[in-house]
Amino acid sequence: MRNDKKLTTDHHKREVDTREAIQALMSVRDSLHYLPKEKLIELYKTRWADWVVDPPEWFDAEFRAMIPRELLVEVNPMLWEEAEVES
Repeated sequence: MRNDKKLTTDHHKREVDTREAIQALMSVRDSLHYLPKEKLIELYKTRWADWVVDPPEWFDAEFRAMIPRELLVEVNPMLWEEAEVES
């Protein structure tokens, strides 16, 4: 997965500087057509529980609600239900 240097802020215009943040935020910035879906799903499967326990600043309800449904359902169908409840 690319480390997109053009993406320097999150959805609230806060600076992000970690590769993990840049990759996670790709799903809310780029068109699904261009996303490396399999790699994003793997990233979310691997890191989601850690982000819930110790959330980065950008991992808020608004970010989670912006993630495309088809990515969340692949990670865990319950995550999409969480997004619906928080919206």
